[in-house]
Amino acid sequence: MKTLRMDNSNEAFFLEGDPAKLLLDKFRDTFGNEDFVYVLIETDDFFRADTIRLIKKLAEDLEAHVPYVKDMKFLGNVEYMEGVEGGIEISDLIEGVPETHKGIRLVREKAMNEPLCLDNLISRDGRTAAILLECERYPEEKVDPRKKIPPVVYKILAKLEYADLEIYMEYYNLPETSDQAAEYLFLYETSGGEELDKQVSFNYDTFRIQTRSKSLSAKDVRSFISDVNRFVKANIGPGIKLECTGTMTFVKAMADYVGEGQIKCFIWAFLAITLMMIITLRSFKLGLISMIPNVFPVLISLGLMGLLGIYMSIPLMIFTPIIIGVAVDDTIHFFMRYRRKFNRTGTYEGTLKATLSTVGRPIMFTTMTLVVGFSVFGLSDMYTQVQFGLLSVFAFIWALLADFFLAPAMMLLFKPLGAESQVSMDN
Repeated sequence: MKTLRMDNSNEAFFLEGDPAKLLLDKFRDTFGNEDFVYVLIETDDFFRADTIRLIKKLAEDLEAHVPYVKDMKFLGNVEYMEGVEGGIEISDLIEGVPETHKGIRLVREKAMNEPLCLDNLISRDGRTAAILLECERYPEEKVDPRKKIPPVVYKILAKLEYADLEIYMEYYNLPETSDQAAEYLFLYETSGGEELDKQVSFNYDTFRIQTRSKSLSAKDVRSFISDVNRFVKANIGPGIKLECTGTMTFVKAMADYVGEGQIKCFIWAFLAITLMMIITLRSFKLGLISMIPNVFPVLISLGLMGLLGIYMSIPLMIFTPIIIGVAVDDTIHFFMRYRRKFNRTGTYEGTLKATLSTVGRPIMFTTMTLVVGFSVFGLSDMYTQVQFGLLSVFAFIWALLADFFLAPAMMLLFKPLGAESQVSMDN
């Protein structure tokens, strides 16, 4: 038990050699980690000398003490490029904390005219500022690095000192020729630019475009990736290969794998259990009939999900094979006992009464045990686990009703054991 470890990362869902995982590893080898910490700070007005000074100190404190931080960005140290005679000048957007109203106004104008900063590191009203901490590639350790970062951030934020908390380009002209692009890059590097190596690989054959979005469902992720691919195909030449990676593609890949796995698991579970029932009951017709009470609660539960608008989340994707696997236990008891009793009584109605009087109570008790056990999921803080537990309870109750009402009705209707016969008491 001491060596038992929990891995809640997205990578844990994938096998070694999976295309999605290989692509993410390639990205990390080139650019580092895709994880980041985003600290938002509400202020009365960011563009005040004391506020800028305090947030700068906080940003430097976070960079110095938070583990695995590769790069820190806030409005004060973001690169600012300005055209000057004979070239460009690259400097921090806020090189020194301005003490005059004129200096404050100049910094505000720079920030509000910088598209990479606006609504990213500073809000449009100038009241909400952000500090972005990008993480380096995590080393192989026994302790998950993601568990080390938040406590340090919280500890720093809890410090008493943080308790209170001139031509600007209206648009950017992209180079139209390769020569212009080469000149721009040379000018950027010789002017002291330091951001390019974070966006382009060493030999310039790979570059990154990083986007952040609100939390998306698997369906929205598919639409987003499809729109990106469609745009690239329509607007960019075939010589450029686009590969999407990161958390967004992991969500899509997990949903696809688990969704396909659920269908395969359901089909194989159905076929395997059907074959087992046919062999056990020694009747092809009876084996097929016995599967109807097993599938019935699954169909009812899926119908309830559709009626209530419950989405098929990852925990719910394994719902179907679990319900079939559990429900078949009571079904085997019912049909095995029914077959044995029929050989003795010779009549379907008499056999039904004898079967229910012997296995009815054990079937009910096992179902109630399952209902109580899976009801515990309803106490979980994770909504998807609550859904899984309550839907399982719903399915088990319907499985019990199917064994008590649907299975007997089918036996009386289809008479799969042949014609009735009067069996003497001697037999």
